[in-house]
Amino acid sequence: MTRVIVLGPNLIDQSKGSFHVHAAGCRDINSYYGRQFDADKANPLDVNSVEEIAEYVYDYEDNPREYANDFYVFPCVYFTEKEETVKAIKFSFELYSEDIFLTVEIETDDYDGTLALLESVPNVRDIKVSVPGIPDVMAYAGSK
Repeated sequence: MTRVIVLGPNLIDQSKGSFHVHAAGCRDINSYYGRQFDADKANPLDVNSVEEIAEYVYDYEDNPREYANDFYVFPCVYFTEKEETVKAIKFSFELYSEDIFLTVEIETDDYDGTLALLESVPNVRDIKVSVPGIPDVMAYAGSK
């Protein structure tokens, strides 16, 4: 999420859009003076895109992309990705007894807790870990 201040409409310079979008805390906001901007400055928005700003300003229109050109986003604004998804870490291991060997795969986002649990189980061996962003599956050095 990025916190922004949306100023406008009715700006003096509308050559780049009816609304100007600055990052909250940007020094350029001080150049917008007058009572007409007090409410804008006091109500920052937490958004991920220009389309989300359009949805808010135009009260959730059906297609906010149609209105994106009404907003000039200044270089002080950096939109972050919407929601970072937690990539699951995959563990595979063998659970064994005298009569049977069972290969198990699990996905979790808790690397340390899962590894500690697997290490504490006496009949677990060949622990392998696959971490998102690392192409190869690697064997855990402490596997039994």
